[in-house]
Amino acid sequence: MRIIAVALQTLRNHPARVSLAVLFLAVAAAMTWFFDEGHEVVLPFRVQVVEAGVIVRGARQSPWVLRRVLRKHQIRTIINLDDRVLERQDLDRPDADPYAKEKAVAAETGVRYFGFIWQGSGIGPYEEYDLAADILASSAARPVFVHCAAGQKRTNAALAAYWIRHKGYTLEQTVEGLKRYGLVPEQKPDFMKHLAGYFEYTRRHPRPSPPAALPVVPVHRPDAFLPGTRYQRLARVRRPLQQSFGRGRRR
Repeated sequence: MRIIAVALQTLRNHPARVSLAVLFLAVAAAMTWFFDEGHEVVLPFRVQVVEAGVIVRGARQSPWVLRRVLRKHQIRTIINLDDRVLERQDLDRPDADPYAKEKAVAAETGVRYFGFIWQGSGIGPYEEYDLAADILASSAARPVFVHCAAGQKRTNAALAAYWIRHKGYTLEQTVEGLKRYGLVPEQKPDFMKHLAGYFEYTRRHPRPSPPAALPVVPVHRPDAFLPGTRYQRLARVRRPLQQSFGRGRRR
């Protein structure tokens, strides 16, 4: 009680000083929040234009920022390379799907949504590399926003697949291009080996003519889980565009 009485007395005697102290604490708290996690809520996170009007890359965005990115770049298609859900026992939780809000934004804005589940290292099935590359190359999909959780390894992998499959890049050109987005080959030997394998795979499986229509993509079935990591990987079935919302962005 004595502490409260002293505080009240101080407030009566020095209101200006108390107000200044409260303002200082509020600003300090706001700055701490912003630099800790708030900047990812209000600012685009690792969003970069790869090809103007064609491909934009980035990380997972807050719904508010995602709307700004879609609007600014006139995005018609989202490719999410981290389209996971939590473990089976968590499926009833409201946050079981970390990308539920992103999918809601896509549905709300009429943007197509394609989800893949690749390893955090960027390693994924070569057939899915082809699918992601074909979406990026499709005139029906562009402009495309391609992202993963951090906007680094998996997004690099999708971009590499597109360059190799549709732009005719050599392996060396692809690696040099990825260096602009943070790839350090010496630190990623497993990914480099996988990427070299994909390059050889494309030589054995030449691509068709540049796709105008969107390809048929894998769709995740939430009742079929594969054991492994904490974030269980979902089994996939082939269905045409089940992960797609609408036929294009509503203008």
